[in-house]
Amino acid sequence: MWEESRARAVISIFINDLEYVRSFGNLEVVTRFDNNTIPGGQKEVVNNKEIKSSDVEWGTVVGSLGPGLRYTVAPFQVDNDLRLQLLGKIGYFYAARTNDTGPNLVLPPNTLLYGVKLRGRYDGMRRNLLDLPHTGMAAGFDLDYMYRDKWANFGTIPDAIFTSADTRSYLQFNGYFIGVGGIPGLSEKNRILFSFHGGITPDKSADRYNAITIGGGPLPGESDDLCRPDYPGTMFNQVLVSDYALAALQYRREIAPFLYLHLRETLIWADRAAVTDTNKFLFKSSTGAATTIGLDTGFFWDSTLYLGYSWDSSFIRNGKPGSALILTWSKSF
Repeated sequence: MWEESRARAVISIFINDLEYVRSFGNLEVVTRFDNNTIPGGQKEVVNNKEIKSSDVEWGTVVGSLGPGLRYTVAPFQVDNDLRLQLLGKIGYFYAARTNDTGPNLVLPPNTLLYGVKLRGRYDGMRRNLLDLPHTGMAAGFDLDYMYRDKWANFGTIPDAIFTSADTRSYLQFNGYFIGVGGIPGLSEKNRILFSFHGGITPDKSADRYNAITIGGGPLPGESDDLCRPDYPGTMFNQVLVSDYALAALQYRREIAPFLYLHLRETLIWADRAAVTDTNKFLFKSSTGAATTIGLDTGFFWDSTLYLGYSWDSSFIRNGKPGSALILTWSKSF
């Protein structure tokens, strides 16, 4: 962050999200670039097994530009603001077969993308020494419209075709709310946090290539990361859904000024992507629960360490329960 501008970059080579904002008082100019260009094919998973015939190499590259308004809000820490942005988007979509792609799978054509995004953010939370939310609330939303310039019917022939009329353009809404505070009768070392994330894609316009992604990673705490739906134990952008509701309740205890223990219960309902043995792609209703125990601690060299264990009832592996270890090291420069 600088006096009149700020930048944020999430870089993982093949999947990136870059943003640069130039401020003119409360008025801003927002520039964004994001891409999802994983090399090689991407397969769907059912009952913890990859469906080889669903393998497709595909990706998107999108640039965005537009005006925004930003106001600082209480408690006036670095993350505390109210933002409203309207961005025009242009991009490119591509899809290609691999050696494993099923012969009955018809791919959509490569095409230019045009769209618009309305985005709102409010962050009134105070953070503690490790930048974990301590008190207050935050909320936000993203409303996206996208038009595919060159489009055609695609899917599994003969009976699972996504029609051009239904999927050429689509509207998508995502929103979130997070609140954190004390527990009556207990000291300030005890905190309770509630979060809710939800998203909607209208019926028939949802497909494999515009689905909402749900993944794991560090528990969201930084302002620009709060919008990310986090299901503990998943990999980055692992689960594709058309509609979802994700709620989490977390208890956190300060053991020392630099050491925090938390217990977290996460519940999810979603219409998630699935593939049958005949390579028929569909969205089916699915539910899950994840129980997580984790430890946040300060570490050497101005860094923090997070270690967590999470057990999932069946959502991640699309039919089978399982567990995961989560380790994150964060360094301040």
